Amino acid sequence: MAHEKYIVQVLKTIDEGKVPSKENYDLTQEQWGEVAETIIETNLAEGVSVSRGGQGNRVHIVWYENATLTNTGRVFLEQYNK
Repeated sequence: MAHEKYIVQVLKTIDEGKVPSKENYDLTQEQWGEVAETIIETNLAEGVSVSRGGQGNRVHIVWYENATLTNTGRVFLEQYNK
């Protein structure tokens, strides 16, 4: 899984009831969007959105404001922390 380290950190932040912020991670905007898209595609959290557009279909905005872990996300974190 690409960016697994960051995905785990983001999921832990969501689990703590906080909103993840790109400024807390050493990622480009595109990588930040890829992390969010992986979380969405693998059903690790709900309430995560990514807006892409323009030339090259670049990431414009990533939203985590209403994010909550799914059961799959909780199991993923438990397995990762073993």
